[in-house]
Amino acid sequence: MWIWLTLFSAILLGSYDIVKKQAVKSNSVLWVLFGATALSTLFLTPFFSPGPPEDHLRLMAKAVLVSLSWISGLIAIKLLPLTTVSTIKASRPMFVVLFSLIIFQEKLNLLQWAGVLLVIAALLLLGRSSKKEGVTFTSNKGLAWMVVSVLTGVASALYDKHILGLMEPLFVQSWTNLYISIILALVLLAFGSWSPRGKWRSRGWHALLWAVFALIVLAGARQAREKRQAEERWQEEQTYYQMEIYEGTVDNYRRLYRECPVLRQDPRFLFEYGQCLSKTGRYGESNSVLFEGSRRSADPMFWNIMGKNYQAMHAVEEAEACFRKAYDMVPNRLYPLYLLANLYFSTGEAEKGVAVAWQLLDQEPKVMSDAVREMKAEMKEKIGRFGQVAP
Repeated sequence: MWIWLTLFSAILLGSYDIVKKQAVKSNSVLWVLFGATALSTLFLTPFFSPGPPEDHLRLMAKAVLVSLSWISGLIAIKLLPLTTVSTIKASRPMFVVLFSLIIFQEKLNLLQWAGVLLVIAALLLLGRSSKKEGVTFTSNKGLAWMVVSVLTGVASALYDKHILGLMEPLFVQSWTNLYISIILALVLLAFGSWSPRGKWRSRGWHALLWAVFALIVLAGARQAREKRQAEERWQEEQTYYQMEIYEGTVDNYRRLYRECPVLRQDPRFLFEYGQCLSKTGRYGESNSVLFEGSRRSADPMFWNIMGKNYQAMHAVEEAEACFRKAYDMVPNRLYPLYLLANLYFSTGEAEKGVAVAWQLLDQEPKVMSDAVREMKAEMKEKIGRFGQVAP
C-alpha cells in the first residue's frame, strides 16, 4: 500500500511544480506566494494554539528562512526550465544529510552513502547537459536564485530538527504559515504590487487577498484564545496526572476531551488522556484515544502504549503489530524491541523472544543511557535463561 501512496505523492509533487511554473508565467511571484500562503494559513486556523514568546521567536526565524527559500525558488522557476529546477531541488535532501552528519553527528550506512554519491553524480551530469540548453551554472541568474533557495531550504530543514524537539508539528506549521504571510505582506507593502503583465493589479484581487489575510488573523486570535482557556483547565489536571493519581484524574480528562474540541487536536493531551485510561484498565477506550493521537504525532510512544494495552487484553497479534510499528517509525530506539521481546517471552514464544533480544543487544542506541543498559542487561539474562550465552 505504501508504494502506491508514495507514487501518488510523487505525482502530486510533480503536478505542484508544473502548476507553480504556470502560475508565475504571467503573475508576480510575491502575489502568487502571498495568495497561496494566506489561503493555506486559513485552513490551518483550527490548529492555532498559544505558546511562550521564545517559541514564537524561533518560528519567526523559521518563517524568514522559508520565505527566502520560497521567494528565490519561485523566481528560479520563473527563469529556468522546469527540468533544471526540479533536478536541483531533488539534491536538497543530500545537503540536509551532509550537514546532519556535521551538526548532529548522525551516521550513514553504505547504501545511504551510495545515494549521496549518486546525487552528486547527477548534479555533475546536469551541469554538462544544461550547457546544451544555454544554461550555465556560473552566469545564469536563475541558477543563483536556485542556489539561494536550496541553501535556505536546507537551513530550514536543519532548524526543523531542532525546533520540532521543542514544539508540536501542528503548532510549528500553523504559526509559521501565519508569520510567512505577514512577511510577504510587508514585502508587498515595501515593494508595491509590481506585476510584469498587470494581471494581479486588479484592486478586486488585492482587496480579496487582504480580506482573507485579515480573516486569518481574526480566526487565529479567536482560536488562540479558546486554546489558552482550555489549556489553563488542562494544566490544573496535569498536576494530578504527574502525581500519577490516575483514578480521579481520568474523569476530568474525559470532561476536557468532551468540552474542549481544541484539545482533541493536541497529541500531548491525547497521550496523557490515553495513559490515564490505560492505567485505570480501560484498555479499549485508551487505544481509541491513542490512535487518534498517533494520527497527529510521529511519536512512537503512542504505538508502544497501544501495544501494551493489547497485550493486557491478550490480543497478541495486535500487540505485536503495534510494537513493530513503533520500531519501524524510529529504528534507533530500543524500547519497542524490548516490549516485543517480553511479549514473546510472556506468551511462550521463546525462540522469537530470543531472536528479538539478540537484535536489541546487537543494535547500538543513538544515545546510551541507564535505561538502555537496564534493557540490555535484562535481555542478556533472559537469553541465558533459555540456554544461550550472551556476550
